[in-house]
Amino acid sequence: MVVHVATVRCGFVLDDVIEVLPAISIAALPGAPDVIGGVIDLRGALVPVLDLRRRLGLPSRAPDLNDHVVVCDVGPRRVGIWVDRAEDVLTVARRDLVPMDGVAQAKYLPGVTRRDDGLMLVYDVRSFLAADEALRLHTAVSTAQRGRP
Repeated sequence: MVVHVATVRCGFVLDDVIEVLPAISIAALPGAPDVIGGVIDLRGALVPVLDLRRRLGLPSRAPDLNDHVVVCDVGPRRVGIWVDRAEDVLTVARRDLVPMDGVAQAKYLPGVTRRDDGLMLVYDVRSFLAADEALRLHTAVSTAQRGRP
């Protein structure tokens, strides 16, 4: 799945993507890691929303009506990933994915692929949260769920 954040074009593995939502109200989630922008109620389930701009160290900005939330399964948890725009689904052959092993800045980036109109960074959404962040997120969501009517 191709998404955009600021001037960065990113790809997520489609197997991890559940659905794409239009701009949606995101509520604060006290106690969550800084990279979490808040939480949404998705058909009765609390789904934390990761702010991809924060995770990638990009300048933050206010939410926009044209934004999207890409809902993904990341192991034991479902999360939303707030992006500027979800664009398209395309096929990239494994042989066209250049690994980024050993590149320090490529913490969440297993590879990059060349497209006719430039490079696309392919991110591993399962690696966006470190173990300590995942634990803090679990605690924050559990606390929020207990406080629901």
